[in-house]
Amino acid sequence: MAVAPPEPAGTDAAAFVAALHRLKVWSGLGYRHLERREAQAGHNPPYSTAPLSSAGTDCPADQVRALLLAYDDPQHLERPADFDLDTSRECFARLVSALEKRFGPSHSALAQDASFYGVIDVPANATGLGRPLHVVMSNFGSYFVTVDVVNGEGVPHGEASRTEEFVTWFDGVCAAAGCTLVPDELLREPYDGPSFLEAHRDEELVAALVAAGEVTEDEDDEELGKAYWHDRYFAYM
Repeated sequence: MAVAPPEPAGTDAAAFVAALHRLKVWSGLGYRHLERREAQAGHNPPYSTAPLSSAGTDCPADQVRALLLAYDDPQHLERPADFDLDTSRECFARLVSALEKRFGPSHSALAQDASFYGVIDVPANATGLGRPLHVVMSNFGSYFVTVDVVNGEGVPHGEASRTEEFVTWFDGVCAAAGCTLVPDELLREPYDGPSFLEAHRDEELVAALVAAGEVTEDEDDEELGKAYWHDRYFAYM
């Protein structure tokens, strides 16, 4: 007997994303595979319905936060199970093209052994901010994107140096490419997902060293073992 697809349990952002994730599990297909099937059936869906529905600076933070959790697969730390290299390459190229059209030549590089696909660096003399821009595209979320103004060694990255006009423009670039621009403050939140990250491994190592008497608890770093959402989607694994 055929099993009916799951129905959404509510109408808020978190419930919508959770229902979308259940539908993905029920179908046995990834989001991009579902998109291709829709296209083959003669429909014309957005490049990525989930990211487009959540992209935008006006999007509630809870909805983006729910997306971060929905895409978190502890069995696949570097790439999602339905990772598509051609789609990733095309999306990254769109970001590079948009940044170079506005700022001129940039430097881009692809990552290995990481949960992010690649980085794009715009030099300080081209940004109009007096500081470089650092853009990173994740392998997850079809795709999550973050952008930082590089303030220099010893100075925290932040959003203060980014103009409202730039954020609005780049948010539109991400939406057009099918990406989700993730606000910095969400990536700085403590990680509470299901995956075991490098920070957790460091915590286990220190616990073993303390047990062996090689270090004392007083020497324990307060940040040791603490992971943040940035560590899940924009870090080496």
